[in-house]
Amino acid sequence: MEIIKSFGINPYLLVAQIINFLILFYLLKRFAYKPILKMLEDRRKTIAEGLENAKAGQKILDNALVKEKDILKAAEKNADSILSDAKKEALMMIEKAKADAKADAEKLIIDAKAQIQVEYRETEKRLAAKTYALAVEVLKKALTSTISEELQKNAIDKFLKENKIKN
Repeated sequence: MEIIKSFGINPYLLVAQIINFLILFYLLKRFAYKPILKMLEDRRKTIAEGLENAKAGQKILDNALVKEKDILKAAEKNADSILSDAKKEALMMIEKAKADAKADAEKLIIDAKAQIQVEYRETEKRLAAKTYALAVEVLKKALTSTISEELQKNAIDKFLKENKIKN
């Protein structure tokens, strides 16, 4: 004890400080240390749950990306199919339009030929009528100087009857 006194330490004060330290240690352990440990444990659990949720979210995201790729591939195939069908349909429509145009052109040609035939026959009839009229006029003029009027009329009527022409 004398050593303690030589250093200037009061034994009563030292014991009081040890008791104060022990009381403070007990109070801190009971009211501060346990809640801090509990808070740290809760924080550790929250972080662990967050990591698990992040892993689960990453798996969901990966699955979504795979599904997105599958959907995009399916959409691309569908678009290709639609494009192919549209091209085929367009080609069919072009071929049909060509066939229709060809049929219309052939019909126009046939109609034009028929119209030409009708006009040709009418022209022939008009030409024949004019030719007969001209022939009658020539015959009248030729006969006027050589035969009598009655013989002229009989000759013209006979010509008209033979050629079935109305006067």
